[in-house]
Amino acid sequence: MSSCIFLFSSKYLNCFVSYEILILLRNIHQVVRCNPPSFLKVTLQAAAVYLFSITVFTIHYSIGRYYYLQSEQDDFTIYANIREKYSQLVNANFIWSIVVIYVFPILFIVCVSITIIFRRYMPSVTGKMKELVRIPLYTFAYLLLPKEKEKKHSSQ
Repeated sequence: MSSCIFLFSSKYLNCFVSYEILILLRNIHQVVRCNPPSFLKVTLQAAAVYLFSITVFTIHYSIGRYYYLQSEQDDFTIYANIREKYSQLVNANFIWSIVVIYVFPILFIVCVSITIIFRRYMPSVTGKMKELVRIPLYTFAYLLLPKEKEKKHSSQ
Protein backbone atom coordinates (compact mmCIF):
# COMPACT_ATOMS: atom_id res chain seq x y z
CA MET A 1 0.00 0.00 0.00
CA SER A 2 2.72 2.47 0.90
CA SER A 3 4.49 2.01 -2.43
CA CYS A 4 1.27 2.81 -4.34
CA ILE A 5 0.73 5.92 -2.26
CA PHE A 6 4.39 6.93 -2.73
CA LEU A 7 4.18 6.37 -6.49
CA PHE A 8 1.13 8.58 -6.72
CA SER A 9 2.14 11.27 -4.26
CA SER A 10 5.69 11.73 -5.54
CA LYS A 11 4.42 12.78 -8.95
CA TYR A 12 1.94 15.27 -7.52
CA LEU A 13 4.52 16.69 -5.11
CA ASN A 14 6.77 17.17 -8.14
CA CYS A 15 3.90 19.14 -9.72
CA PHE A 16 3.77 21.47 -6.73
CA VAL A 17 7.54 21.91 -6.82
CA SER A 18 7.52 22.64 -10.56
CA TYR A 19 4.76 25.20 -10.07
CA GLU A 20 6.76 26.94 -7.33
CA ILE A 21 9.79 26.94 -9.64
CA LEU A 22 7.63 28.53 -12.36
CA ILE A 23 6.55 31.27 -9.94
CA LEU A 24 10.15 31.84 -8.87
CA LEU A 25 11.41 32.05 -12.46
CA ARG A 26 8.57 34.39 -13.46
CA ASN A 27 9.36 36.73 -10.57
CA ILE A 28 13.08 36.65 -11.32
CA HIS A 29 12.36 37.41 -14.97
CA GLN A 30 10.20 40.40 -13.94
CA VAL A 31 12.77 41.45 -11.31
CA VAL A 32 10.26 41.15 -8.49
CA ARG A 33 11.19 40.09 -4.99
CA CYS A 34 9.83 36.63 -4.27
CA ASN A 35 9.23 35.11 -0.84
CA PRO A 36 9.50 31.36 -0.44
CA PRO A 37 6.27 29.48 0.16
CA SER A 38 5.22 29.52 3.80
CA PHE A 39 5.49 26.47 5.99
CA LEU A 40 1.69 26.34 6.26
CA LYS A 41 1.25 26.40 2.47
CA VAL A 42 3.77 23.60 1.96
CA THR A 43 2.23 21.53 4.75
CA LEU A 44 -1.28 21.94 3.36
CA GLN A 45 -0.13 21.03 -0.16
CA ALA A 46 1.64 17.90 1.08
CA ALA A 47 -1.34 16.90 3.24
CA ALA A 48 -3.73 17.40 0.32
CA VAL A 49 -1.54 15.26 -1.97
CA TYR A 50 -1.28 12.44 0.56
CA LEU A 51 -5.00 12.56 1.35
CA PHE A 52 -5.82 12.49 -2.38
CA SER A 53 -3.41 9.61 -2.98
CA ILE A 54 -4.89 7.59 -0.11
CA THR A 55 -8.39 8.24 -1.50
CA VAL A 56 -7.41 7.12 -5.02
CA PHE A 57 -5.72 4.01 -3.65
CA THR A 58 -8.73 3.15 -1.46
CA ILE A 59 -11.16 3.46 -4.38
CA HIS A 60 -8.92 1.41 -6.66
CA TYR A 61 -8.38 -1.25 -4.00
CA SER A 62 -12.05 -1.47 -3.01
CA ILE A 63 -13.27 -1.99 -6.56
CA GLY A 64 -10.59 -4.55 -7.28
CA ARG A 65 -11.21 -6.43 -4.04
CA TYR A 66 -14.97 -6.56 -4.54
CA TYR A 67 -14.48 -7.92 -8.06
CA TYR A 68 -12.03 -10.51 -6.75
CA LEU A 69 -14.48 -11.64 -4.06
CA GLN A 70 -17.30 -11.85 -6.60
CA SER A 71 -15.16 -13.97 -8.94
CA GLU A 72 -14.62 -16.58 -6.20
CA GLN A 73 -18.34 -17.36 -5.91
CA ASP A 74 -19.32 -20.96 -6.70
CA ASP A 75 -22.61 -20.31 -8.51
CA PHE A 76 -21.52 -19.15 -11.97
CA THR A 77 -25.00 -18.80 -13.47
CA ILE A 78 -26.35 -16.28 -10.97
CA TYR A 79 -23.25 -14.11 -10.93
CA ALA A 80 -22.43 -14.17 -14.65
CA ASN A 81 -24.18 -10.86 -15.29
CA ILE A 82 -22.70 -9.31 -12.17
CA ARG A 83 -19.22 -10.50 -13.15
CA GLU A 84 -19.51 -8.89 -16.57
CA LYS A 85 -20.58 -5.57 -15.04
CA TYR A 86 -17.74 -5.65 -12.53
CA SER A 87 -15.20 -6.64 -15.17
CA GLN A 88 -16.16 -3.48 -17.05
CA LEU A 89 -15.88 -1.56 -13.78
CA VAL A 90 -12.43 -3.03 -13.16
CA ASN A 91 -11.33 -1.99 -16.67
CA ALA A 92 -12.67 1.54 -16.12
CA ASN A 93 -11.00 1.56 -12.71
CA PHE A 94 -7.66 0.67 -14.28
CA ILE A 95 -7.99 3.34 -16.97
CA TRP A 96 -8.89 6.20 -14.62
CA SER A 97 -6.15 5.14 -12.20
CA ILE A 98 -3.54 5.33 -14.96
CA VAL A 99 -4.87 8.70 -16.09
CA VAL A 100 -4.87 10.15 -12.57
CA ILE A 101 -1.53 8.65 -11.52
CA TYR A 102 0.51 9.17 -14.69
CA VAL A 103 -1.15 11.37 -17.31
CA PHE A 104 -2.26 14.38 -15.24
CA PRO A 105 1.09 15.01 -13.49
CA ILE A 106 3.09 14.46 -16.67
CA LEU A 107 0.88 16.85 -18.65
CA PHE A 108 1.14 19.47 -15.91
CA ILE A 109 4.92 19.29 -15.76
CA VAL A 110 5.16 19.37 -19.56
CA CYS A 111 2.93 22.48 -19.60
CA VAL A 112 5.08 24.15 -16.95
CA SER A 113 8.23 23.26 -18.91
CA ILE A 114 6.77 24.62 -22.15
CA THR A 115 5.76 27.81 -20.35
CA ILE A 116 9.30 28.23 -19.01
CA ILE A 117 10.84 27.61 -22.44
CA PHE A 118 8.52 29.82 -24.52
CA ARG A 119 8.49 32.72 -22.10
CA ARG A 120 12.28 32.46 -21.87
CA TYR A 121 12.35 32.44 -18.10
CA MET A 122 15.65 30.55 -18.14
CA PRO A 123 18.48 31.78 -20.29
CA SER A 124 20.39 29.26 -22.33
CA VAL A 125 22.84 27.48 -20.13
CA THR A 126 26.29 26.21 -20.92
CA GLY A 127 28.96 24.22 -19.16
CA LYS A 128 28.34 23.17 -15.58
CA MET A 129 24.95 24.89 -15.51
CA LYS A 130 23.66 22.28 -18.00
CA GLU A 131 24.15 19.57 -15.38
CA LEU A 132 22.31 21.69 -12.84
CA VAL A 133 19.36 21.93 -15.22
CA ARG A 134 19.41 18.23 -16.10
CA ILE A 135 19.40 16.91 -12.53
CA PRO A 136 15.67 17.65 -11.88
CA LEU A 137 14.80 16.09 -15.25
CA TYR A 138 16.75 12.93 -14.44
CA THR A 139 15.20 12.78 -10.98
CA PHE A 140 11.68 13.09 -12.36
CA ALA A 141 12.36 10.47 -15.04
CA TYR A 142 13.75 8.13 -12.38
CA LEU A 143 10.67 8.56 -10.20
CA LEU A 144 8.38 8.24 -13.21
CA LEU A 145 9.61 4.90 -14.45
CA PRO A 146 8.12 1.87 -12.70
CA LYS A 147 10.57 -0.11 -10.64
CA GLU A 148 11.07 -3.85 -10.73
CA LYS A 149 11.32 -5.58 -7.40
CA GLU A 150 14.76 -6.88 -6.75
CA LYS A 151 14.88 -10.63 -6.57
CA LYS A 152 16.77 -12.07 -3.66
CA HIS A 153 19.35 -14.57 -4.82
CA SER A 154 20.14 -17.32 -2.44
CA SER A 155 23.82 -17.92 -1.98
CA GLN A 156 24.36 -21.64 -2.44
